[in-house]
Amino acid sequence: MLNKVDITQDHLLSKNCIKFTFQGKFTTQACHEAVEEFKLKFSNSLAPFNFIWDCTSMSGFDLAARKEWIEFMNSLEGKLGKVNVISDNIVTRGSARLLLKLFQLEGEVYKNYAEALQAKKGAELEAA
Repeated sequence: MLNKVDITQDHLLSKNCIKFTFQGKFTTQACHEAVEEFKLKFSNSLAPFNFIWDCTSMSGFDLAARKEWIEFMNSLEGKLGKVNVISDNIVTRGSARLLLKLFQLEGEVYKNYAEALQAKKGAELEAA
């Protein structure tokens, strides 16, 4: 499997939502490529972003890549909203919860995309 991160817009969960789909091992090279692609596509946007980190196809990560990813997140100060992490792997979900808490990122962790959509629908019903 190729180690890469696909970046797309996803307007189902929120208006300004960017989906990062991690495939294979998250390496420093995959991190660099994803950060550069994000900057090319979205650096001119003034609106804050919500993120989806879809880790369903991720097989692992390098600690150095994780460190660089957090530096990237910190560089988005004022532009980063909620981070939704999706993974069917219990260890990855636990690591994601810890990462969100340690770096004071607002977010939720879900087993799959459908669960994230259901949570959004529930929140809309509560707000109505």
